[in-house]
Amino acid sequence: MKKSVKSWLAALLAMLLLASGCAALAEATEPVVITTSVNELVVAVGKQVDYDLTMTPAVAKRAGYTFTVSDESVATVNKRGLVTGVKAGTCQLIITSDYDPTVSKTLTVTVVTPVKKITVSTDRDTLLVGQTATLTLAYQPEDATLQAATFESSHESVATVDASGVVTAVGRGQTTVTVRSKDGGAKAQVKLRVYQQAQSVELTASDTSLATGSRMSLKATVLPKNTDHKTLTWSSSDEAVATVDKSGRVKGLAPGSVVITAAGVESPEISGSIALSVKRMAKGVTFSQKQYGVVIGQSMTLTPVVSPADTSDQSVTFHSSKPTVVSVDENGVVTALAPGKAVITATTADGSRRQAKTTVEVIVPVTGVSFKNNDIRVGVNYHGTFTADIEPKEATNKNMTWTSSDESIARVSGATNRVRVSGRQWGRCQITGVTEDGGYSCTVYVDVGSLSRAVTVYAVEIRNDEPYFVLRNDSNMNITSVSFMVTATDEFDNAITLSTTHGATLYGGYDYSLAPGERSSYRGLSFYHRARFSNLQSLSVVVNGWTSDTGYYGHDGALYYDYTVPSSSLDWQVYETDLYKWTQSNQDLSN
Repeated sequence: MKKSVKSWLAALLAMLLLASGCAALAEATEPVVITTSVNELVVAVGKQVDYDLTMTPAVAKRAGYTFTVSDESVATVNKRGLVTGVKAGTCQLIITSDYDPTVSKTLTVTVVTPVKKITVSTDRDTLLVGQTATLTLAYQPEDATLQAATFESSHESVATVDASGVVTAVGRGQTTVTVRSKDGGAKAQVKLRVYQQAQSVELTASDTSLATGSRMSLKATVLPKNTDHKTLTWSSSDEAVATVDKSGRVKGLAPGSVVITAAGVESPEISGSIALSVKRMAKGVTFSQKQYGVVIGQSMTLTPVVSPADTSDQSVTFHSSKPTVVSVDENGVVTALAPGKAVITATTADGSRRQAKTTVEVIVPVTGVSFKNNDIRVGVNYHGTFTADIEPKEATNKNMTWTSSDESIARVSGATNRVRVSGRQWGRCQITGVTEDGGYSCTVYVDVGSLSRAVTVYAVEIRNDEPYFVLRNDSNMNITSVSFMVTATDEFDNAITLSTTHGATLYGGYDYSLAPGERSSYRGLSFYHRARFSNLQSLSVVVNGWTSDTGYYGHDGALYYDYTVPSSSLDWQVYETDLYKWTQSNQDLSN
């Protein structure tokens, strides 16, 4: 096994030596070539010049070069191949391959009297984009051998320069052109500025019409936007119609047409114009009325007046604040569509934006009036407000006049369908209302007198621990019976049991007739389920119902003969003994 590995390594080494030998042999047979970046060298006296040099193949390059000059009084060369000028004249530089001395290359060397100073001038130092300028050069000394130069622009996006020194403006900005003598002895610079000239002017206005006596500012846009020449002069084609100032502000003087022009100051041929019309504008518009009424479903035409009379355009546009209530067309025809009101606005169409407003009310005619009840009731020396139902509910005019058939019983006041009725004395009369629109009328009975106070407790006393009180008929009815309730407390305000059935409340009645204004007799009072009680010190009595054989009228107009006082209307009458008052006073002081 070891012998086999050694044999393999020996074979590999032999193969590598063979490949290396073949490569060396191939390189040795390749021709030697010397290449330089230039074929001629120009160098000033006392100056040194360099150049690019290569040689192939690599084996020849590694061997090196030999440099010689044909006349060392004209120029010398060092071992690196750098040539130094000695005096003005011409000689040759020979470059020989050290690998193959039969291979060489010869360059012409021209030694010149150097340019010490170069002066550059131009026919213009500012240019417009697209213009050209020519550079003029002067060399010192005058006997300089090579009076030629190269040119370079620092910003070719601003200006370019060709081999002849012609500068061409490309874009807005500033650039520096550097001039170098070809012998490398001197250089000079010149600065140039390029301006972007205007190419067009655009004029715009917020409106193409102008009112006499008013002003308008025109907007001028000079293009392209990066132009340096934006100053403009303004002019008017007819200064009797309109004038324009240096800022482009136009003043209208008289009706007519005029053309306003803005031209460039640096380039007057570049200009822009706009045509304007000067008009007599409206100063106002009015309706003949502040409010109009139109019956629902009908139409009418509104004719607003535009002033002054010689306004150039007297047309107006119309607008309804509620088009579903009142519509209006372009001719001012309004149509009443639904109950309500709408504000109609007329706006002048000449741009002056003058406006006038009027209100159109949709009139819904009254078709009838009624009360939902046959009778209404109001107390003596009291009043109530009642509403008559006008038909339809959307009727516009709800004004009414009211009268009473007997003002000694009830008086009436009100100007609409809401009427105020004031009771004067117990009794019954009628009130009548008549609508202003259509003359429709309605009548309702008025019953004056509070049913809750038809019978009142006239006097209350405690006599020998017994309740004593008198009832009085305060109505105009004949009262046939009265029901009442009694409660009482001792001197310490403790409730006393008055009834064997109802405890603290004693119920009772008066079953005798009471004519209007008549008072009851104490002996006629009946107490139901009375308990044994004593030490009455505070007594409370209230009437809670009554009957009448003459009856009273309800809201439906029917007669009713009995009445129960609502709990919210119970009018308790209280009597307190001196002992009760003294005891309560002392209790308050002790607290």
